[in-house]
Amino acid sequence: NNYGVVVSGGSITGASGDNLSITGLGGNGSGNSNYGVFVANAGAAISTLGGGTLTVLGTGAGTTNSSSDFGVYILTSGVISAANGNLSVTGLGGGAGTGANNFGVYFVGAGSTMETTGTGNVSVTGTGGNGSGTGVQNFGVYVTNANGIKATGAGSITVNGTGGNGSSGTNYGVD
Repeated sequence: NNYGVVVSGGSITGASGDNLSITGLGGNGSGNSNYGVFVANAGAAISTLGGGTLTVLGTGAGTTNSSSDFGVYILTSGVISAANGNLSVTGLGGGAGTGANNFGVYFVGAGSTMETTGTGNVSVTGTGGNGSGTGVQNFGVYVTNANGIKATGAGSITVNGTGGNGSSGTNYGVD
């Protein structure tokens, strides 16, 4: 478990009108779970207030046969949000060899949310990892819960996903 940025039970918040940029690179270990940006559990949030733009970039890593190396991972009530500002999240999955489940952007668990309120737009881009290996299920963007990505005001939502290039199947862009 080698994480670039972890927010668990706390928050990173940009002041009203300020822009906020978060960049995380997972450690390049041979074990699993090398996350770029990890937001987990109730109360965990990365956010901006009052018109600031929020940009999050996470890159998963891993060597040998590393699996579950996510670029941006939002777990069980974790939140990434912008109030009246644009939100851009980009995740690049890691992994190597026979490693599987290397997602670019991954939401799982009730309440895990990426959202804008007011006039902000949401843009999510994910690329599945393990491009040269043989592992399966290297998804670009993988959302497992209802309302995981939302614009609650006048903003729009754009989701772009590219599956990993590994030689095994089920490397979806968006699932």
